[in-house]
Amino acid sequence: MGRYILILEIKKQTLKQLGNKTMTATAAQSVDSTIDEKITCQICGEKIHAVRVHLNKSHSDWIDSHGTVDAAEAEYSREYPLASLYSQRAIEAKKAHAAKKAAIEEKEEPQSSGNKIKLKDMWGIRDTKETRNSSGKAIEVDFLDYKGDYDYLIPEVDEGYIANLNDIKIAMIGIEMNKPVYLWGHAGVGKSTLPEQICARTKRPMIRVQHTGSTEESHILGQMAANEKGTYFVPGPLAIAMRFGLVYLADEYDFSFPQVLAVYQAVLEGKALHIKEADAEWKLVTPHKDFRFIGTGNTNGSGDSTGLFQGTTVQNAANYERFALVHKVEYMSEKNELAMLMKKTQLTREYAQQVIDFGKFCRKAYDESKTTNTLGPRVLLNIAELWKLRNCPFSAVNLAFANRLPESCKLVVEGLAKRVWE
Repeated sequence: MGRYILILEIKKQTLKQLGNKTMTATAAQSVDSTIDEKITCQICGEKIHAVRVHLNKSHSDWIDSHGTVDAAEAEYSREYPLASLYSQRAIEAKKAHAAKKAAIEEKEEPQSSGNKIKLKDMWGIRDTKETRNSSGKAIEVDFLDYKGDYDYLIPEVDEGYIANLNDIKIAMIGIEMNKPVYLWGHAGVGKSTLPEQICARTKRPMIRVQHTGSTEESHILGQMAANEKGTYFVPGPLAIAMRFGLVYLADEYDFSFPQVLAVYQAVLEGKALHIKEADAEWKLVTPHKDFRFIGTGNTNGSGDSTGLFQGTTVQNAANYERFALVHKVEYMSEKNELAMLMKKTQLTREYAQQVIDFGKFCRKAYDESKTTNTLGPRVLLNIAELWKLRNCPFSAVNLAFANRLPESCKLVVEGLAKRVWE
């Protein structure tokens, strides 16, 4: 009898354990089911785990129209405020990735000058073959993260800035290789903004020097001054940039006279700057390892054949020959120009496209010699902002562009505006 009772107890314990295991397995399956459950894309209805990844994969038009993945995801949230951006599995994966990244970063030494940043992250753009090198690896550039007396010269990041990736890469080559770069093209195409935004995103201080017909050597190199204690030398922007490792932007380079620009020739060769009038401290200035030289102008040094850029002069070929990279910055692509207008003015796609169409008509008229002037993205941006302010596209066109033209050309431009808005 006792043996029979013992066998019954063993069976009860076994059944209990099996029951617990079954319950545990059922609970685990329930959790896995919750984690595996996908969310629905509100655009196309597809079952997905992450909206961000899905937009990048299946709705590139959203990203193109809003400029970046971040902006496209933000617009999705605005249009579908009740929709989830991530499934439970994606959320768990993000947490695991963040924990792993934090563990790795704890072992790494703190970042210092000379760190790298990926080109795509620097500009907030998608990862494509254009952001990768010939080996298929992500292009990385130096992230200077300057901290010093001239940190106030680091430009601010313009989140609405959109540029041609090829222009960016060419300018970045010069900065990475420490080679002087010259960018030229029509007014308003972004020649000066490009190096400015590169400096903003790599934390490099930048000195921007405007050149005119009145620019003298002393404005660039520095000059002697006097006080009650006697005379002393005040270094110019070039000397300061070279000694302390700043980016020197020689803006409107072709507005200055060739004999003045000759002061740059040794610097363009990567050599030290010799200032004859300076005291001992500034007599010889050797270039800092982080010093960079970028020039911009409306012409390539051979003069202006359009008549648009009065004041530019034919330059010394020997001076321009010292620029390692010379690149013409063209107008933005229609896609980029549209994204820029929408991002900076909050215009809807429909209205922004109308401004873009007007710009295309004006540029075509200029190419066909029907007008004496053309217009760049800066003018289109002004038209869009004035249109929003005054609620009249014709008034915006006149104030931002047409009023500066001869009467015959103004009539042509007003006619083009009517083609778009009437």
